[in-house]
Amino acid sequence: MRQLTLSLVAMAMVMTGIQLQAFPNLNATTGLLAVPTAGVVPEGNFVGAADVVLGHNTTFNGRMIYGLTDRLEIGGGVIADDNTAVTLDAKLALPGTLAGFAPAIGIGYINGQAMDSGTQLYFVGTRAFTAKQQGAGSLLGTVGLNFTDLDSASAFRPFVGGQLGLGARTELDGEYVFATGDFRHAIHSLFIRHSVSNRMSVQAGVTNAYGFTGSAHNNVFIGAAFSWGQVTR
Repeated sequence: MRQLTLSLVAMAMVMTGIQLQAFPNLNATTGLLAVPTAGVVPEGNFVGAADVVLGHNTTFNGRMIYGLTDRLEIGGGVIADDNTAVTLDAKLALPGTLAGFAPAIGIGYINGQAMDSGTQLYFVGTRAFTAKQQGAGSLLGTVGLNFTDLDSASAFRPFVGGQLGLGARTELDGEYVFATGDFRHAIHSLFIRHSVSNRMSVQAGVTNAYGFTGSAHNNVFIGAAFSWGQVTR
Protein backbone atom coordinates (compact mmCIF):
# COMPACT_ATOMS: atom_id res chain seq x y z
CA MET A 1 0.00 0.00 0.00
CA ARG A 2 2.80 2.41 0.87
CA GLN A 3 4.52 1.60 -2.45
CA LEU A 4 1.31 2.42 -4.35
CA THR A 5 0.96 5.70 -2.47
CA LEU A 6 4.52 6.75 -3.33
CA SER A 7 4.00 5.79 -6.98
CA LEU A 8 0.89 7.96 -7.14
CA VAL A 9 2.79 10.80 -5.51
CA ALA A 10 5.55 10.48 -8.12
CA MET A 11 3.05 10.59 -10.98
CA ALA A 12 1.27 13.58 -9.48
CA MET A 13 4.61 15.31 -9.03
CA VAL A 14 5.41 15.05 -12.74
CA MET A 15 1.97 16.14 -13.88
CA THR A 16 1.96 19.18 -11.54
CA GLY A 17 5.63 20.04 -11.57
CA ILE A 18 5.03 23.77 -11.18
CA GLN A 19 3.65 23.15 -7.69
CA LEU A 20 6.98 21.69 -6.62
CA GLN A 21 8.93 24.89 -7.08
CA ALA A 22 9.47 24.16 -10.79
CA PHE A 23 12.72 25.87 -11.63
CA PRO A 24 14.45 25.84 -15.02
CA ASN A 25 17.92 24.42 -14.57
CA LEU A 26 20.91 26.06 -16.23
CA ASN A 27 20.21 24.09 -19.42
CA ALA A 28 16.58 25.26 -19.76
CA THR A 29 14.58 22.29 -18.49
CA THR A 30 12.75 21.67 -15.22
CA GLY A 31 15.34 20.34 -12.81
CA LEU A 32 17.91 21.00 -10.14
CA LEU A 33 20.83 23.15 -11.30
CA ALA A 34 22.71 21.16 -13.95
CA VAL A 35 20.64 17.96 -14.09
CA PRO A 36 17.00 17.54 -15.10
CA THR A 37 14.28 15.99 -13.01
CA ALA A 38 11.31 14.09 -14.46
CA GLY A 39 9.01 17.04 -13.77
CA VAL A 40 7.59 19.18 -16.57
CA VAL A 41 5.81 22.52 -16.59
CA PRO A 42 2.03 22.09 -17.03
CA GLU A 43 0.39 22.96 -20.33
CA GLY A 44 0.15 26.67 -20.99
CA ASN A 45 2.55 27.71 -18.25
CA PHE A 46 5.80 29.64 -18.67
CA VAL A 47 8.65 29.62 -16.15
CA GLY A 48 11.56 32.00 -16.61
CA ALA A 49 14.73 32.08 -14.52
CA ALA A 50 17.98 34.01 -14.24
CA ASP A 51 21.12 33.22 -12.24
CA VAL A 52 24.43 34.95 -11.73
CA VAL A 53 27.38 32.62 -11.13
CA LEU A 54 30.15 34.46 -9.28
CA GLY A 55 33.75 33.40 -8.92
CA HIS A 56 36.49 32.42 -11.33
CA ASN A 57 34.43 33.52 -14.33
CA THR A 58 31.28 35.52 -13.60
CA THR A 59 28.46 34.21 -15.76
CA PHE A 60 24.86 35.29 -16.38
CA ASN A 61 22.40 32.53 -17.23
CA GLY A 62 18.87 33.33 -18.39
CA ARG A 63 16.35 30.76 -19.63
CA MET A 64 12.65 30.02 -20.08
CA ILE A 65 10.55 26.87 -20.39
CA TYR A 66 7.00 26.43 -21.65
CA GLY A 67 4.53 23.58 -21.21
CA LEU A 68 3.26 22.54 -24.65
CA THR A 69 1.17 19.80 -23.04
CA ASP A 70 0.96 18.35 -19.54
CA ARG A 71 3.74 15.93 -20.53
CA LEU A 72 5.89 17.95 -22.94
CA GLU A 73 7.92 21.08 -22.27
CA ILE A 74 10.37 23.06 -24.38
CA GLY A 75 13.00 25.53 -23.23
CA GLY A 76 15.72 27.88 -24.33
CA GLY A 77 18.33 30.06 -22.73
CA VAL A 78 21.43 32.20 -22.98
CA ILE A 79 24.72 31.85 -21.10
CA ALA A 80 26.77 35.05 -21.12
CA ASP A 81 30.23 35.80 -19.77
CA ASP A 82 33.09 37.03 -21.99
CA ASN A 83 31.32 35.06 -24.72
CA THR A 84 27.77 33.92 -25.38
CA ALA A 85 26.17 30.49 -25.69
CA VAL A 86 22.63 29.42 -26.54
CA THR A 87 20.85 26.40 -25.03
CA LEU A 88 17.73 24.54 -26.20
CA ASP A 89 15.90 21.65 -24.56
CA ALA A 90 12.79 19.49 -24.94
CA LYS A 91 11.56 16.95 -22.38
CA LEU A 92 8.74 14.41 -22.47
CA ALA A 93 7.33 12.89 -19.26
CA LEU A 94 6.51 9.24 -19.89
CA PRO A 95 3.40 7.49 -18.50
CA GLY A 96 3.60 5.11 -15.56
CA THR A 97 6.46 4.51 -13.15
CA LEU A 98 9.60 2.36 -13.07
CA ALA A 99 10.44 1.00 -9.61
CA GLY A 100 8.51 3.93 -8.20
CA PHE A 101 10.33 6.50 -10.35
CA ALA A 102 8.34 8.71 -12.70
CA PRO A 103 10.34 8.62 -15.98
CA ALA A 104 11.10 11.23 -18.63
CA ILE A 105 13.31 11.55 -21.70
CA GLY A 106 14.82 14.67 -23.19
CA ILE A 107 17.30 16.23 -25.55
CA GLY A 108 19.41 19.34 -25.07
CA TYR A 109 21.60 21.42 -27.36
CA ILE A 110 24.25 24.01 -26.60
CA ASN A 111 26.22 26.25 -28.95
CA GLY A 112 28.77 28.82 -27.83
CA GLN A 113 31.65 30.93 -29.02
CA ALA A 114 34.19 29.71 -26.47
CA MET A 115 32.28 26.75 -25.03
CA ASP A 116 32.12 23.16 -26.22
CA SER A 117 29.06 22.87 -28.46
CA GLY A 118 26.97 19.74 -28.90
CA THR A 119 23.96 17.73 -27.85
CA GLN A 120 22.83 15.79 -24.82
CA LEU A 121 20.28 12.98 -24.68
CA TYR A 122 18.99 11.95 -21.26
CA PHE A 123 16.73 9.50 -19.48
CA VAL A 124 15.70 10.51 -15.96
CA GLY A 125 13.49 9.26 -13.17
CA THR A 126 12.26 11.12 -10.09
CA ARG A 127 10.68 9.49 -7.07
CA ALA A 128 9.05 10.68 -3.87
CA PHE A 129 10.49 8.80 -0.89
CA THR A 130 7.91 10.26 1.47
CA ALA A 131 4.12 10.35 1.23
CA LYS A 132 4.08 14.16 1.01
CA GLN A 133 5.44 16.01 -1.99
CA GLN A 134 6.73 19.08 -0.19
CA GLY A 135 7.25 20.61 3.22
CA ALA A 136 9.53 19.73 6.11
CA GLY A 137 10.78 16.17 5.89
CA SER A 138 9.73 15.55 2.28
CA LEU A 139 12.33 13.88 0.08
CA LEU A 140 12.52 13.59 -3.70
CA GLY A 141 15.27 11.62 -5.40
CA THR A 142 16.38 11.76 -9.04
CA VAL A 143 18.56 9.32 -10.99
CA GLY A 144 19.40 9.31 -14.66
CA LEU A 145 21.81 8.74 -17.49
CA ASN A 146 22.81 11.13 -20.23
CA PHE A 147 24.83 10.81 -23.40
CA THR A 148 26.73 14.03 -24.00
CA ASP A 149 28.44 14.59 -27.34
CA LEU A 150 30.50 17.79 -27.47
CA ASP A 151 33.28 19.12 -29.70
CA SER A 152 36.03 17.79 -27.43
CA ALA A 153 34.32 15.11 -25.33
CA SER A 154 31.74 12.36 -25.61
CA ALA A 155 30.48 9.87 -23.02
CA PHE A 156 27.57 8.32 -21.16
CA ARG A 157 27.34 9.94 -17.71
CA PRO A 158 25.10 8.81 -14.83
CA PHE A 159 23.73 11.45 -12.48
CA VAL A 160 21.85 11.69 -9.19
CA GLY A 161 20.06 14.43 -7.28
CA GLY A 162 18.01 15.02 -4.16
CA GLN A 163 15.53 17.56 -2.80
CA LEU A 164 15.01 17.60 0.97
CA GLY A 165 12.19 19.72 2.37
CA LEU A 166 13.35 21.95 5.21
CA GLY A 167 10.11 23.85 5.68
CA ALA A 168 6.80 24.62 4.04
CA ARG A 169 8.48 26.38 1.09
CA THR A 170 12.21 25.71 1.49
CA GLU A 171 14.32 22.80 0.29
CA LEU A 172 17.97 21.75 0.33
CA ASP A 173 19.03 20.46 -3.09
CA GLY A 174 22.11 18.58 -4.24
CA GLU A 175 23.25 16.92 -7.46
CA TYR A 176 26.19 15.00 -8.90
CA VAL A 177 27.06 14.11 -12.49
CA PHE A 178 29.81 11.49 -12.67
CA ALA A 179 33.00 12.12 -14.63
CA THR A 180 33.33 9.39 -17.26
CA GLY A 181 35.05 8.93 -20.61
CA ASP A 182 36.48 12.17 -21.97
CA PHE A 183 35.01 14.31 -19.18
CA ARG A 184 37.67 15.11 -16.59
CA HIS A 185 35.45 16.82 -14.00
CA ALA A 186 32.30 15.65 -12.27
CA ILE A 187 29.53 18.22 -11.89
CA HIS A 188 28.41 18.93 -8.33
CA SER A 189 26.07 21.49 -6.79
CA LEU A 190 24.62 22.16 -3.34
CA PHE A 191 22.05 24.88 -2.80
CA ILE A 192 18.95 26.19 -1.04
CA ARG A 193 15.77 26.83 -3.03
CA HIS A 194 12.90 28.82 -1.52
CA SER A 195 9.43 29.45 -2.89
CA VAL A 196 8.60 33.07 -2.10
CA SER A 197 5.07 32.74 -3.49
CA ASN A 198 3.04 30.58 -5.85
CA ARG A 199 4.78 32.30 -8.74
CA MET A 200 8.28 33.15 -7.56
CA SER A 201 11.22 31.11 -6.22
CA VAL A 202 14.80 32.02 -5.36
CA GLN A 203 17.93 29.92 -4.96
CA ALA A 204 21.56 30.26 -3.86
CA GLY A 205 24.46 27.88 -3.42
CA VAL A 206 27.71 26.53 -4.82
CA THR A 207 28.36 24.75 -8.12
CA ASN A 208 31.09 23.93 -10.63
CA ALA A 209 28.62 23.49 -13.52
CA TYR A 210 29.31 25.26 -16.81
CA GLY A 211 27.09 24.29 -19.72
CA PHE A 212 27.09 20.49 -20.06
CA THR A 213 30.44 20.19 -18.26
CA GLY A 214 32.02 20.68 -14.85
CA SER A 215 34.97 22.94 -14.17
CA ALA A 216 37.83 22.83 -11.68
CA HIS A 217 36.37 25.84 -9.86
CA ASN A 218 33.53 25.96 -7.33
CA ASN A 219 31.49 29.13 -7.70
CA VAL A 220 28.75 30.80 -5.68
CA PHE A 221 25.50 31.46 -7.55
CA ILE A 222 22.23 33.23 -6.84
CA GLY A 223 19.09 33.28 -8.91
CA ALA A 224 15.33 33.57 -9.16
CA ALA A 225 12.49 32.07 -11.19
CA PHE A 226 9.06 33.44 -12.01
CA SER A 227 6.09 31.57 -13.48
CA TRP A 228 3.01 32.79 -15.23
CA GLY A 229 -0.02 30.97 -16.53
CA GLN A 230 -2.47 28.92 -14.49
CA VAL A 231 -1.35 28.51 -10.89
CA THR A 232 -2.81 25.39 -9.30
CA ARG A 233 -1.44 25.60 -5.76
